[in-house]
Amino acid sequence: MHHTTKKTAVAIALALAVTGGGAAWAQAEAATQPQGQPVPTLALISSDHLKQAVVPVQVNGQNLEDSGYLGQGGEAMLPLRAVAEAMGFQLQWNAQAYSVELTKDNLFTTVKTGENEYAVNKMLKKLEAAPALVESKLYVPASFFVEVLPGAVVSGNDGISITAKEERKSVQAKGVVTAVRDHEGRRSLHIKGYGTDGVVLNVGEQTEILGADGNKLDFSALTIGMEVEVEHSMAMTMSLPPQTAAFRIKVVSALEAKDVLGTWGTIEEILQSVNGDVSVRVKGAGLTDSSPEEVVLRIAKDTVLQNAEGKDIGVSELTKGARVVGFYTPMLTKSLPPIGTALKMTLVAEASEA
Repeated sequence: MHHTTKKTAVAIALALAVTGGGAAWAQAEAATQPQGQPVPTLALISSDHLKQAVVPVQVNGQNLEDSGYLGQGGEAMLPLRAVAEAMGFQLQWNAQAYSVELTKDNLFTTVKTGENEYAVNKMLKKLEAAPALVESKLYVPASFFVEVLPGAVVSGNDGISITAKEERKSVQAKGVVTAVRDHEGRRSLHIKGYGTDGVVLNVGEQTEILGADGNKLDFSALTIGMEVEVEHSMAMTMSLPPQTAAFRIKVVSALEAKDVLGTWGTIEEILQSVNGDVSVRVKGAGLTDSSPEEVVLRIAKDTVLQNAEGKDIGVSELTKGARVVGFYTPMLTKSLPPIGTALKMTLVAEASEA
């Protein structure tokens, strides 16, 4: 194909992808392409892959007709025009730069086909993938609608749910942090339990994190055993545990110990000494790499006893068969299982519910 003809065809496809306009308009725009302007590389995604890797998309509670697909790197790629318009943005195709301008009130950003650089507050930011043109539609990574546009994204087995920031519906919750995860920039907290219990809070750059004094905290300051108050999206995945987007996280209290270990599991045995001290043997999974899967924890006078909602409970509520999360220091005996003193014990589910 002649170079000029190829550029015109590409420009027409891109214009239709983001505007839905007629071919005549696109041909006129394409004809103005300056000589020497590089043609963007188009994504080579087969129709079979699109059918097999479909990712349903929902915006502000409404299902979109257009779906996304799972990219080669595992990142969900979503249709730019369909999602952005559902969020209230206007799109304008720039034929000379092979880019799309998105505007809404005082918000403005540009997406350039084939380039993994997105304008955020007059700075360029790299995401998981570059915009891709597939079958006359322009797709961007799901993280675009969190890191660039003001939205919250929740992903799960049932697809992607996006909530525009100004239209977000949120709920308040309180719980103890049982896991802090930061894998390749994807950050999350697990509260109110562990494993299939509780809820996972996805933390983005727009998530506000505050200390007990109201000052801003970095994500790295969050640790297991902390009690937090959170504001999160009403939209949640149907997975176990469910996942949702965190808008705001405030630390209510933290354990005084510098190093905290934790074990989640079932109370296998209640032990009572001759002087009345109570200990529980918990078997399940360690919350950190150095936390044992099984541990005996003594309930001391200063051990904090709470349920999953952060309410105080009595030691009598720790019964055999109940699911709990125990927090303690690395000061453990070398016995099997090791023995230590609980700093905090969180009751996730009573024996009858476990």
